Amino acid sequence: MRGPRTSAEKVLSCAAGAVAVWFLTIAVGFSPRRNLPSTVEMAAFEIAWLSFPGLVVGAFWAARGPNGRFPLFAAAVTAAGMVAAAHGFDLRADPLAALTVVFAPLYLACLALGAIGLTLLWELVQRRRTRPRLVDPPPSAAPRQGPPGGPDASP
Repeated sequence: MRGPRTSAEKVLSCAAGAVAVWFLTIAVGFSPRRNLPSTVEMAAFEIAWLSFPGLVVGAFWAARGPNGRFPLFAAAVTAAGMVAAAHGFDLRADPLAALTVVFAPLYLACLALGAIGLTLLWELVQRRRTRPRLVDPPPSAAPRQGPPGGPDASP
């Protein structure tokens, strides 16, 4: 299976994935919210706003170059956060739950940035562990011979 070729395709596919995770969570009944947006304006707002965390992950993927691997860890953490946010969205029980739609993309983007940071840190550690040494370490000095029996030996 061939993935997206251009940077724009990578970013847009991650944004579409983020929106799909949100709406699929609602559609399969994992969220207390039982209905999808009722008007075109509400749907357009949710699609545009909820794509933000996917844009962050997609930008990271695009920044890795044309042959860059998909950031699976960052995408999985962001998707898990989206499922958790959609699961906590119950407008009937809590009128302030509407703030979830407003603030969820912001804290999910921060969650994605944290996962991206952990990914970069892991790759840095792996590079340092496996990089070849340019200069061989100096040979260790011959161990010094002390008195027979060790330094505490009495004469």
